Amino acid sequence: MRTPTLFVLFACTVALPACHAAPCGGCAEYETCERVTGQCALNDGTRFDLEAVDGDVPGDSWDPFFGPPDPYICVSTATMSEQCTSPDSDTHSPSWNTVLLSDLDGAQLLATPLQMRYVDSDVDSDDPICSGPVTLQEALIHAGGFRYNCSNGASAHFTLHNTVRGTPPVL
Repeated sequence: MRTPTLFVLFACTVALPACHAAPCGGCAEYETCERVTGQCALNDGTRFDLEAVDGDVPGDSWDPFFGPPDPYICVSTATMSEQCTSPDSDTHSPSWNTVLLSDLDGAQLLATPLQMRYVDSDVDSDDPICSGPVTLQEALIHAGGFRYNCSNGASAHFTLHNTVRGTPPVL
């Protein structure tokens, strides 16, 4: 009985090397396996919501008398205005769990950078933690999110929630 099972498994692996086997075996519902390249590719019209989940902000000199920061993070695109989380008060480990941008086109996420602005909220004037663009790659979208890392050790974690699967290309 073992021989036929192994034979069927081997035959399926040889016959369909690009799909249902590495690397394409793990395509998400909003992706299609491209048999020529053996890669998962986003379907046309795939849409996502971008959620700011949590972050880390090192250092003790953010507020007067060396208090912890009150971090918030903002994101915009070339076509969508800046949206920000609320500040998470007196913490080095903020937790926002806030959807900032909705209905983002998957193809645009690959082509147009997200503009990030990470900030410490203060009564007198806010302190920048870091800022800059993030251009996503298909691997990050496939993974369901990414971490935005600052040169000063601060970081923020984002997730992408698929809202529309899109249309698979005709192969």
